Parts: sequence; C-alpha cells; structure tokens
Amino acid sequence: MNSFKINVSETYKKAQKKSAVWIALFLITLFFSTILSIIIFIICVCGGIAIVIAKPMWITIFLGLGLLALGGLIVYYNIKFILNIFKKTATNGIEIFETDQPELFKLIKATADKVGTKHPKKVFIIDDVNAYVSYSNNLQSLFFPTRKNLSIGVGLLHGISQNELKGIIAHEFGHFSQKSMTIGSHVGNATKIMEDILYSNQTLKFDVDNLGQINGIVGFISMGAVAYNKMIESILKIIHKKLEFNYLKLSREMEFHADQIATNVVGIETMSKPLLRIELYQFVYQELANFYTNLQDDKKF
Repeated sequence: MNSFKINVSETYKKAQKKSAVWIALFLITLFFSTILSIIIFIICVCGGIAIVIAKPMWITIFLGLGLLALGGLIVYYNIKFILNIFKKTATNGIEIFETDQPELFKLIKATADKVGTKHPKKVFIIDDVNAYVSYSNNLQSLFFPTRKNLSIGVGLLHGISQNELKGIIAHEFGHFSQKSMTIGSHVGNATKIMEDILYSNQTLKFDVDNLGQINGIVGFISMGAVAYNKMIESILKIIHKKLEFNYLKLSREMEFHADQIATNVVGIETMSKPLLRIELYQFVYQELANFYTNLQDDKKF
C-alpha cells in the first residue's frame, strides 16, 4: 500500500459536500418518480376500467385504452430510467488476459499495489493514444468501493518506455487511491448516469405518435406521458447542471492529485517526458490510421 498522502484544498472539500447533496437529490428524485409513476399507473388502470364498465361503448373503450396507455408509458419509461443506473460501463476495446500478456499484467498489478488501490477487474486495449480507468458497475460505485476496468491505448504502448507506462497507469489509479478524493469520481459517475438517462434512447414521443396514428383519442391522452416525462427530465437537468458544475471544480484538483501520486511512483522526470511527446504520438498514430483507412476505401486489403 502507498505511504504518501495527498492533502486536498478547502475549495475541493466544499465542492465535495455540495456534490454529495446533489447526488442524494438525484437518487431521491428517481425514487419518488418511480413511486409516483406506479401510483399514476394504478389510478389510470382503475379509472379506465371504471369508465368502460360504467358505460360500455366505443368512445369509453378508447378513453379507457388511452388511460391505460398513459399509465403504462409513464411507469415503463421510469423503469427505463432506473435500468440505466444498472447498465454496465461499455468499452470499445479488446479485452486482454494475464495468460496472453504476463509482463504487462505484472507491471499493472505492481503499480496498483504501489499506489494503494485494487487490481483492475478487466484490462482492455483501445484504439487510441491514451489510457483511462472506468467503473465496472455504475450503481455499485455510487455506494461502495468497486473494482475498475483499465483501458490502454495501443498507440501509447508503442510510443513510451515501460517506466513511463507505469507512471501513466499510476496516474489513472491515483484518481481512486485515497478516500479523501473518492467523491470526485462518484460525481463523474453520477453525471455520466444522468447523461445516459437524459440523452440516450429517448423514444417516448415516437411511441406516443404511433399510438396517435392508431387512434386519435388514445394518442391524445397518451401525450400526458410526454408531459410527465418532461417534468421529471427538467428536475434531473437542474441536478445534472449543478453536479457538472461541481465536477469541474473537482476535476482539476483530481488531476493534480493523480499527478502527485504518479510522480511519487516513478519520479517527475519520467512523468513529464511522455507529456512533451504526446502530440507527436497522436499525429503519427492518426496518420497511420488514415493511411490504412484509405487503402481499405480503395479495396486494397
């Protein structure tokens, strides 16, 4: 385990406290929205059945179906909100294993031990000149320490020395190595979850339009689900904006913290050298990628 300790600023501590409040509000909003959506669904089902039973005719049947669609869409999309939290972090890389790359894994594990954090759950090679650590489980990471995945760019592996690679990995692990800094990573994760909820796979309006094409009454009543959804989204957008603002306050100091951890592991000179060459690495890697892309476009394999 590491023997060095990073002291955080008072600004960071204040942003930590505010961020914790906004994360709590985010979770509370999802909880009460889910409870409210279930209540609305029950009311709509009971109301729809009561209307049809009271006076069975085509108009009441369509009114009942409209109420059923309204309640069903509201509860369905709230469940989709919740399911976004359980979604595992996606990666575009290729997973590698210790049996294939024993020396690389030896370096990774030794670096994690030196920094004082757990070994990564999975290791990926990515199409980039970069490296980063990401959560393997979004929901768990908001409440408990959870193992992370390490992604290493293939362009990085071919451009730096083994000790420089160790420094970069130490920097990435450094973000999670000390309890005083963990709220920053939680804020980043909560922000990512909220972006998935707010901006990914939003098809409610499309579903309501399709219902309207089938029957105008059903479609008109179902528009209430869009209004409800927008109300919840407007609350989440306020929380997301506040969280994002606090994350900007935290992120710069998180980078300084990670740099201090890495320099304690490999020294300041080793850490500074790759930074001076990184633009050259990126340029060369992109030129190489463009060269082969052009060959592929010309059907030269």
